[in-house]
Amino acid sequence: MIDLQCHLSSCLEDIRIEMAKKVVAEGVHTMVYAPIVEEVSPALALTEASEMEADFHKHGLSLTVVPTVVYSLTTKITEYYEKERLMTLQQDGKYVYTMLTEDVAPVAVEQLIYELQLKGLIPILVEPEKHPGVMMNPDWLYQLVKKGALVQLSAASVVSRQKISKFCTQLIDAHLVHFIASDRTNKNMQLRAAYDKVGQDQAMMFMENAERLLKDETIIRYAPERVKRKKFMWIL
Repeated sequence: MIDLQCHLSSCLEDIRIEMAKKVVAEGVHTMVYAPIVEEVSPALALTEASEMEADFHKHGLSLTVVPTVVYSLTTKITEYYEKERLMTLQQDGKYVYTMLTEDVAPVAVEQLIYELQLKGLIPILVEPEKHPGVMMNPDWLYQLVKKGALVQLSAASVVSRQKISKFCTQLIDAHLVHFIASDRTNKNMQLRAAYDKVGQDQAMMFMENAERLLKDETIIRYAPERVKRKKFMWIL
């Protein structure tokens, strides 16, 4: 099993190794280390991933760590590209991790996604279910997926007992989700629980997509639909 988000780098070594043992016991053999680029540069991400993997192997854990970074969908992403090519999941690959921010208008985000596609890149929106704009207007996410973006939900959101879990189910039912991974800010590994919750067929598709992603292959995706739901107030 592949976990497309890794959160073990910030832990103390003893805690990191214990958590890694639990991850391996659940069947995970590969993890993606994807810090935010404003906090960790691509070069540092490469170094930290290599050091983590070596540490795991030293403790007898067969766990591969794949490095990348998450880029905020702001004009800075264009600046990063002009200075050096964006870091993709595979060297010279086409998939790039991105995240929505609250200070960029939807029309600007759509333009940035379009510009990435012109460069031969496919953006993966990481944890958009947490974005207030998406919560209040899921049709925005529908438009982004329709225009070529891929979506990765947080496993913690999927299994949450709060309203966000229901929202995740609605996004999945509308074919607006292509991957599930551990939560970017939550060190509780809940990927297996999330797969159990979405059901076998859906889980198999997400796991297949994770495999394809790391091979830089075409992702399984179905025609997106608009989310059908009654309006309700979000408590943020």
